[in-house]
Amino acid sequence: MLAVLPVIAFASSFLALGNSHRARGWGKTFTRSLVLSGLYLALGTEVLSLLQSITPMGLSLLWLAPAAVAISFLVLQKRGGRQILLPVARLPKGWSDRLLHGISILVAALTGIVALLTPPEIWDSLTYHTARVGIGPRTGALPTTRPASLGGTS
Repeated sequence: MLAVLPVIAFASSFLALGNSHRARGWGKTFTRSLVLSGLYLALGTEVLSLLQSITPMGLSLLWLAPAAVAISFLVLQKRGGRQILLPVARLPKGWSDRLLHGISILVAALTGIVALLTPPEIWDSLTYHTARVGIGPRTGALPTTRPASLGGTS
């Protein structure tokens, strides 16, 4: 359930931004939503780490906040008599654009499938990077140095 919250936050902020700046295209709105969501992810995680609140509850609240604000904005828009616009998917016009989009989608899909199905097998990943991800929920903060249990100095 926790993994779905960032997707809900992004989708709701995308719709809210698209309906607040109707003159801009959905493509620019999508890019802005991605950038804002990424910044919010990085800054929010750092703030939670400073407060030692990287817990399922802390992360849930972090991601529910933008979703709640965006959904509230959309509800107020609807109550104000404005129509909520939804993005319309259009195919690229030229064959070269279609080919580029198709290749991009194929590469993203294959990367996602490989990431989901294959565990990390490299020594560095198993002893350093993956272990750091597991330390955060136990301590409530992001580790800034390599822990002593993994051969580090702290």
